[in-house]
Amino acid sequence: MISVAGCLLKTGEPSGNETHTIDILYNDIPVAAHVLEFHVDTPQQSLLVAAARLIYKRFEYNTGGDEKGGVYAGRGDTCGV
Repeated sequence: MISVAGCLLKTGEPSGNETHTIDILYNDIPVAAHVLEFHVDTPQQSLLVAAARLIYKRFEYNTGGDEKGGVYAGRGDTCGV
């Protein structure tokens, strides 16, 4: 899951956000590059924050379990989102 959010720096007013999901199989097959377009308005003096989250599923002995992990890239501002 990859998300982008924007806001105005002076007021913190949100300028938009969008999320895309990419399915990646858990095997040894290479995954082709993806081009994602995020339609988030970026007026002058705005901040754009991008974040990615990896969610994968594993199965052991016919019992399912979820593993979740995340990576955050950005300044720490919440942009009102």
